[in-house]
Amino acid sequence: MGNSFQQVEDRTMNKPLQGVRILDLTHWWSGPEATLVLAALGADVIKIEAVQRPDSARALRARDIDTDPYWFERGSVYNGANAGKRGITLDLSRPAGRDIFVRLLPDADVVINNFSARVMSNLGFSHEDLVALNPRLVTVDMTSFGLTGPWRDLVGFAYVFEQLSGAAALTGYEDGPPATLGGASDPTAGYVGALAVLAGLEARDATGRAQHFDISQTEAMAAFLGAPMIEAQVTGREPERRGNRHPEWAPHGVYRCEGDDEWVAIAVRDDAEWSHLVEVLGRPEWALDERLATRAGRKAHENLLDERIDDWCASRAKESVAAVLWAAGVPSGELVDAFELESEPQLVDRGTFQSMAREPIGDIAVPVVPLRMSGTDLSFTRPAPRLGEHTGEVLQELLGLTDDDLADLEEAAIIGTAPA
Repeated sequence: MGNSFQQVEDRTMNKPLQGVRILDLTHWWSGPEATLVLAALGADVIKIEAVQRPDSARALRARDIDTDPYWFERGSVYNGANAGKRGITLDLSRPAGRDIFVRLLPDADVVINNFSARVMSNLGFSHEDLVALNPRLVTVDMTSFGLTGPWRDLVGFAYVFEQLSGAAALTGYEDGPPATLGGASDPTAGYVGALAVLAGLEARDATGRAQHFDISQTEAMAAFLGAPMIEAQVTGREPERRGNRHPEWAPHGVYRCEGDDEWVAIAVRDDAEWSHLVEVLGRPEWALDERLATRAGRKAHENLLDERIDDWCASRAKESVAAVLWAAGVPSGELVDAFELESEPQLVDRGTFQSMAREPIGDIAVPVVPLRMSGTDLSFTRPAPRLGEHTGEVLQELLGLTDDDLADLEEAAIIGTAPA
């Protein structure tokens, strides 16, 4: 696997959420990212799916659905966002499944979902319903637009959140249309959800009362747009898209290098870095123009700079461009794709990925949570669960069900280990 991966091993150090149990009804990416953080912090996260409706992220990047019996275990987003959790199946649309869920509630500290606003209340599991069964629960609803308001029943996913929050309007080139962020709002909302759970647990423990969080994932994304929103309010002007450019520095961009879709990022922040770049470029006549000697002058002639640097990079490998510029004191770095991440030096040095053996698909690598706590190991204790992997373990451990009980539930498709 390479030395960029931390190996799974027994971990005996206490984690801050050890002893906290979370019933996780989230699917796809945003909700699972929230509970991923909580699992890394030591919570017993029990992920609940149904064989009739498994987590949709299981299908992302899945191939050979007709011939591969384990296609639903290969989803890249699923495996990355669900490490450290136990997984059970339970059909909550039927009375037998709902009864089992109700029996799990007394031992739970948190119930979290990212369904549309109507789902939990339709199931009989609104916040009010849940706390009637467990008055110390923390509940989190991560809907598209919140539980109230005219858009409450509309559904959405990352690209919707990015557009309606305003993030897409800021993303893209100055002469082009708005662009999405490629799903960045999902983990953004996920971390807001994780923070809500932590705040809820602290408030619950301080007051002894249940806590409820109503999170609009669109508003969670909008919360990260404070600077351009304030700029618009103060100036009355709509913020402009500027691609990879910086409001003050130039050159500042991503430049195409030799090869197919190979790029390098370069930033010049001051006159000293500009002089270093000029030396690396070989002191061409155009770069010695006195109009480029100041930050303001370079910004005013940014198009010229981008053209010339593009020409210089086009015949050179991105690795050599980044290396020679960095050595000369010019901030730079080659752009890497997903297949290059494992060997990227900055990620290797920081232990960004963790290696795990995951049946039935073999060794996988997942990103660790981007947190560090002194004296606490936040790496994962297990890979993402197979569909229904821990159903028997959880229902026998917590509810005392027998093997015969489990067999009856499986025969009725209340539980199971493969998509129905």
